[in-house]
Amino acid sequence: MVPVLEALADEYRSRVAMFAIDCDAEPAIAASFAVRSMPTLVVLRDGREVGRIVGARPRGFVAGVLDRALAGDLAISSP
Repeated sequence: MVPVLEALADEYRSRVAMFAIDCDAEPAIAASFAVRSMPTLVVLRDGREVGRIVGARPRGFVAGVLDRALAGDLAISSP
């Protein structure tokens, strides 16, 4: 997922802040977001979770989730 996220971070730079957390080094943060498997991407807007992607996904899928979050969707789920 690193290449996908790096490309998207560059593309969405002015609209989205992306952070990577090492779950082994920061287990409390992982637990606070209920991360149980990796990779897990948690999409937050205004401090609230609006989406979650569990597992590797293609760039277009992740971009679609980000676009929906930016458009105002509140309950984005991945299949």
